[in-house]
Amino acid sequence: ENKRYFLNQSEVPFNLLEQELVKQTQGLDDPTVIIRLPYNLTVQDLVDVMAIGAKHKMKMVLATDKKQ
Repeated sequence: ENKRYFLNQSEVPFNLLEQELVKQTQGLDDPTVIIRLPYNLTVQDLVDVMAIGAKHKMKMVLATDKKQ
């Protein structure tokens, strides 16, 4: 809800997310990123992250928790 971003349990500000994703997937033949987000975030929140993956040809997989 407060739009905090994490890579492997380390918090990353959104403005550094692209740089860190590229760094952590560098050298991988078929990089895959699992996106976990609460069910109540907006589609735009998801699109913002997926756009980074598309730009760098990363496979993006969405994982969510069940609505409570």
